[in-house]
Parts: sequence; structure tokens; C-alpha cells
Amino acid sequence: MHANPAASQFGISQPWCHLGHNMVPGPRLPECHQCVAAGTRDTNSARQISRRHSAKSFHAAQCDCPPRSFANASLRIYVRSMIQVASMIAVRRVRRAAPLLAQGMQTSIFVRSGFSLPRVSSRHALSLMRDRLSELESRASISDEATIDHLNECTSSLQDLCRDWGGLDTDGHGDGGVTVHALQQRHEELRTSLGACPLGNPADVFAVSEQESSDPATEAFKRATHAIRSADLARSLWAFSFIEIHMAESSRLAGSLLELSNARLRLHDVQGAHADLVRANELGEPMMKKTTYLAQLLAPRDSDLLMDATSAGSRSEVFCRRLQGIFHDAGYRLFAVPALAKRLEEEPTEEQEEHWPPLLKLIAVFWSHCTARLAHFIPVLGLELCQFLLRLRVLTVMHNTSGRLISPDEASRLVVDSQEAIMYSVFSNVQVWPVEEDLLVATDWSGTFYSKDLQPVMYLSDDSWALASAAPRHPPAGRVLDLCCGSGVQGIVALRYYAERGVFVDLNPRAIRFTSFNLALNGLSSKAQAVLHGNLYEVLPSGTERFGAIVANPPFLPNPGCIADGAGAMFGDGGSTGESVISAIVRGAATWLVPGGRLSTVSLAPDVEEMPARLASWYFSAQQHASGLRARIFHGPPGPAPQFIGTASAAEAHRLKVALETMGIRTMAETLVVLEATSCDVVNVEISGPPREALWSDHEFMATEIRNCLGRGETEQGSG
Repeated sequence: MHANPAASQFGISQPWCHLGHNMVPGPRLPECHQCVAAGTRDTNSARQISRRHSAKSFHAAQCDCPPRSFANASLRIYVRSMIQVASMIAVRRVRRAAPLLAQGMQTSIFVRSGFSLPRVSSRHALSLMRDRLSELESRASISDEATIDHLNECTSSLQDLCRDWGGLDTDGHGDGGVTVHALQQRHEELRTSLGACPLGNPADVFAVSEQESSDPATEAFKRATHAIRSADLARSLWAFSFIEIHMAESSRLAGSLLELSNARLRLHDVQGAHADLVRANELGEPMMKKTTYLAQLLAPRDSDLLMDATSAGSRSEVFCRRLQGIFHDAGYRLFAVPALAKRLEEEPTEEQEEHWPPLLKLIAVFWSHCTARLAHFIPVLGLELCQFLLRLRVLTVMHNTSGRLISPDEASRLVVDSQEAIMYSVFSNVQVWPVEEDLLVATDWSGTFYSKDLQPVMYLSDDSWALASAAPRHPPAGRVLDLCCGSGVQGIVALRYYAERGVFVDLNPRAIRFTSFNLALNGLSSKAQAVLHGNLYEVLPSGTERFGAIVANPPFLPNPGCIADGAGAMFGDGGSTGESVISAIVRGAATWLVPGGRLSTVSLAPDVEEMPARLASWYFSAQQHASGLRARIFHGPPGPAPQFIGTASAAEAHRLKVALETMGIRTMAETLVVLEATSCDVVNVEISGPPREALWSDHEFMATEIRNCLGRGETEQGSG
């Protein structure tokens, strides 16, 4: 072994196992990226967080009360922002602005801070708030500002440290007499300093957040997390270069590559993390389970996934219909798939897999996210369909021993060569859900995480199933509009059962591709008048006729200040209150529904007992609307609001709780709303019945009670 002083200084002078040694201090790579994104070591908690309707932060479960200084900081920010807004409009609209400000002063955050304010007149509201600000500042703890300053200082120091790691040569020396020992000592000192942060230790968060927050403390914490993870990566890069030159043993190089892969993954560099493990495998130190996991994270991020057109009558649609027939003939049904999937919990031998029936192979690849040996899977779909799905990037081929991903062109050639295909495996980049009867719907996998360059298409969660079951099907709607369509599942169910034509709209361009594919897969492309990329009703072409039904599964998680990373995905973020999108949908329904037309939507509603008043105010705020309105609101038991929103750290959990309390959002509940535009002047909006446990999971109740809640005989013919 080649001796070098830097080796002992860095703590790598002794041999170590590539699977059992942590060269870089810190938490180990978890088994799934949901756990990374959630920032928790508890895999079950992470899986809960990944579900947008039932997400509960692992840290929030441990920490019920935010420190007092956090609340004071949010209070100061809240008051300052209200004063700024008021100052802008006070000259001409003080009569309209001041009552709103005065009402804001009665919110719970003021009561929690010890202020019990009398109701004030419009003219005095603004001045009273300014007078109170100085008192608030004197009473508030300065620890928040000190904490933010401390985090910013650590971030700056870590950025300098990162540059110094990059400036080291392979002997451990850098500019200005910097040594690896000195950098290692600075690294650990900064890590210890971060541990003193009252918001929690940024170094304990597994992966960085790519969502920017307007909350100063949360943003400072996120920047510090990014800085420590970047410094860890820089240190791992230097360590690898050192080992590569001075200790060129395959086991040591593979172990260093594993640590490097972990560091990259924490910074969301999935491609780099996968490449590191491929190289480790090629050194003869196989880590195929981790490599496969990273390959299944990486492949769905291909920008060309489902890019090919699937318009009605095209060759692509012919292939899609053939694919649907294979699933149908194999028995790929909702009642059979989950039960048979349990047989895949233990990894099969090659002989067992070869003799599986086609249904089990389809379930393994398209439902359970397993890999299958390419040679065994080709006969299930046939050569042409395999090549078609490879071109669409629906399927990806991977080398069995290195984990290297194969290009679609090369994979198409392998499909023909049965001898060479034995050396490769295949997996799916989409999950295929059996819905009602023979319908199939492809979505992203639940583990496909969002980032700046990718917004996944929501998998079918309880809210999706609930809306598909509950939306009224009688009388027929004629035309249906699916807003926030995602995979298109709601509109596809409508076209299958109660609508003749449909229009699909989503702000996520990836959702447009999934919807087009799913329409072709189910032979419904000819019934889709348009699949539009844009914001709700704004994208509808001029002259578009009104609709007999609107279905919408909008993003509905409250995310004030973009604090919660768990609510950052496009399919989850419903704005500060969680109702930014659903309120716009209801306002537009007044214009776009024919008399007797119905809007069916689902959400996690804040303060559900006040929802009837909010619903009516949204509907009648439109300039053009129907004369009357009937609506029924079904809801589950209210629960504390923070438990429904996933957070990536204790810091996010604390700040989110304070922000929700500041806005007066204390509880949330599962809701399902059915609204009808009437031609008479009657307005009837009410909550139907007491809270129902597990509302979204009660599909019998959805299909019988909610689907017919407005009455078949009473409902006007919505034939738009």
C-alpha cells in the first residue's frame, strides 16, 4: 500500500468494506428516494409523506410546538407585509383596505402573542397597526434574526470550504498552505456549528430542497443544507481522486464511488449518482440493487418520455390499442392485480421468472416496479410492441451486471437478438393502473420526485379514486372538461361512461403527453376534442361551447411562503391557503357550465365548516354566471392542518405550523364537492351529513350516495 500523510489525516488509512464503511460522516443512503426527499430515516413515515392527501412530517410528529421566537418572527413579517400593502392603497382606498387590516388584527396569531385588540374604525386601523409594530418588535425575541445570521454565516463559510476542497491536489495540499487536515477540521467545526441551530441541524436533512421559500428562516435553513451537502460532495470528490491515485484497489475505489454516489444523490444529481455506481460495478464490486434503484429514478426523467404523438388513427394508436388488448387478455384487472403482486415480494429465481404467466410478468414490470429479464419479457408483448415502447421511453433496458442504461436504438436491436438479450433486464418508467372494467391509466411512479426540470404526473391516490367514483353519471353530460387533468383519468372515466366528447387541460406539459397516451391506450382519442397545455379556462379557444360536466382534481395543499417541500410539486401546491386553484375553478364554472351542468371536485379543505360560504362567494364572483346554484359538500373528520402536509425537516415543520396559524388555518378535512348550475334563482349550498370516516376510501358511498346526491329527477339536463 502506498503511504501518504493525507490518508491518515482523512481517516482512510485502514482497509474498509465498500458496503459497510462511511468515509464521509453523515446519514447513510436510504432505500428509497421518497425517504431522501422527506428528510427522515423512517421509511414508513416517508411513504406517508409521499401521499399528498395524508402526508405527515416525521419531524412534525416529534415536535408539536414551534419555539416562541419562530412565532414572533412570522408575526413581524406578517405585520410588516400588511403595512406595506396598506401603505400602497391608503391614499385612495383606505376605507376598503382598513377593515381588512383590522380584521387581520383579530387573527389567532395576535391572540397567541398576547394582544387582544378591540374592533377599530376604518380610519384608525392603519395608524393603530403602525403603533403596534414597535411594541411587537420590542417584545419579540431577537433569536430568529440571530439564527438566520448564524445560518448565513455558516453557508458562506461552507461555500469557501467547498472551493478549498476543490483546490486541493491529490497529495492533500492547496493554495496558501491549506492542507487536508485543516480542511477536515474546518468541515467538522462547521458541521458542529450547524448542529447548534435551534431550527434543527441542516446536516441531518438527507437531500437538499430545490424549492425557494419566501420565509427568511426556512430559506436560510435550505441554503445551509445545500452548502453542507455541496461541501460533503467536494470532500468526496477529493477523496476519490486521492484513492484513485494512491490506493488503486478495486474495493477501495468502489467504496469511494459509493460515497460519491450518495453525496450526489443528496444534491439530486441522479445521473451522476448512477454513473458512479455503474463504474463501481465495472470494477468488479457489484452493487446492483442500489444501481437498479438509481436507474429507475433516472430513466423516467428522460425529456422524450411519451413524446411521440398518439393522435387518433395514427400508427401509435394502433400499437396502443394492441397493448391494451394484451393487458386485457392477460387479466390485468383492479380486483386481481394487487393480490397477485404479493407473490413478487420475494425475488424470484431465473427459472421461476421464466415460467411465470404473462399476467404476473406484466404486474412485475408495470405495477410493482420490478425488473424482468429481457429475454423472458419479450414474448409477453412481442417484438413490435417492445420496440414501440422502447421508442416512447416507456420501457428501459439495463445491463445485468454493470447497470448501464441502453439507448432505445440499441435496445431495439437487442430485442431481436434473443441470445444477447439474456444479458439484459427491462423495467417500466410508468405505472399502469387498471381502473374500471377494461380502462388502463399510465402515471408516473410515486417515487418519481419533482425538481426544477421535472414535474411528475400524479399517481392515482385516494382522492383520484374518490372523484372517479363520485362524479355524477346521470344524466349524460354531452361534453366534459377535465381541468388539472394530470393523467387524464377523470375525463377518460367520463368518456367511457357518461360523456360523448371531452377537453383536457393541464399546466404541466408532461401531463399533456400522459393524457394523450392514455386516450390512445383506451381507444378514446377520437372523443377528445383537445388536450391543451395551459392554465384552467384561460387556454380554451375562443368560441368553445359550454360543458355539461367539469371534473377537477386540483392541487390543494396549503403552502404559505413555499415553506413545505412536501407540497412543492405542481400537482400538490395549492397556494398559501390551498384553495388558489379550486377557487378559480369554481369561479369559472359559473361561466362554462350549461344550465344543469355539474362540477365535481375534490380537495383537502381548511376549516370545512366555512366552506359553503366560500364556495358560494367564489361562484357568484364571476361576471357572468348562472342564475342559481346547488351544491353538496361531503367531508371527513377535520384534523390538525400540519399533519396533512409533508415537510423535509424540523425547520420546515415549525415554520409551516406558525404560518398556518398566522392565516387562521387550524384544521383540514377530506372533501368532495358536487355543484350544479341551475336556471332558477335558488341558491342552496350545504354540507351533507356528519363527517364520514375515511371518506375517500369509501367507494361504495361514493358510487351510491354522492354520485346521486343531487337527484336524478331533479337535475336539469346538462347536455353541453
